[in-house]
Amino acid sequence: RDMAAEGINRLGIPGDFWHADSQSSFDYKQDSADMSKEKRVGNEVMTAILEQFDEVVFSWGNHDARYHKMVRYGVSFVDTMKMMFHDVPDSLLAKVRWTNRDHFYLEGAGTPWYVCHPKSYSQVPLTQSRRLAAKMLCKVITAHSHHNAVGHDVSGRFTCAAVGGFFDKDRTEYLQRSTQFPTCQNGYAI
Repeated sequence: RDMAAEGINRLGIPGDFWHADSQSSFDYKQDSADMSKEKRVGNEVMTAILEQFDEVVFSWGNHDARYHKMVRYGVSFVDTMKMMFHDVPDSLLAKVRWTNRDHFYLEGAGTPWYVCHPKSYSQVPLTQSRRLAAKMLCKVITAHSHHNAVGHDVSGRFTCAAVGGFFDKDRTEYLQRSTQFPTCQNGYAI
C-alpha cells in the first residue's frame, strides 16, 4: 500500500518487532533461531519502514526483551534496540520515537487510544483489550495475543482491538507442537 498517498505518515510498533528465537528459553534449537539472519532482515525491514513513514513509535515487547536480557540489562531497552538496528542509517533511525515502556498513546479526535503489548495473555480474543479499556478508560489496541479481533469493553463505551501480528506459523516451532495456543492470526490496525 502507498500509505503516504492515503495520508498515513506515522506507524506504531507495539512490541515484538524481533522474534528472537535464538534467545528463547522455550525453543533455543529451532531452525529459525538464526540471530544474524534475523538482524540482517530486521534492519532491511526497518529501513524500508522508515523510508515510508515520517515517524515510527517503537515500544517494548517480550520477544524484543529477549535481546535486552542477552546483554544482561547492561544498557536500557531502548539502547539495546538501537544496537540491533546497527545497519539502519542514522538519518532514518532518527525518525523512531523509542520507549522503554510496553505502551504508548495515539492522540486524535476524541478519546485517545492506548496501544500496548501487555504481559498477560488470554486465549479468549479481546479479553486483555476489554480489561485494559475498563482500567484506562479509553480505546485500546493490544498486541501480543496472536488474535485479530475488534469489539467494545463491557460498558460498550470504548472500542477495543487485538491486532494479531505478522506470523509465519509454519516456522514458529512452539506452534508445531501439541499446544493450546490458538492459531496465529495476521493483522494490523490503521
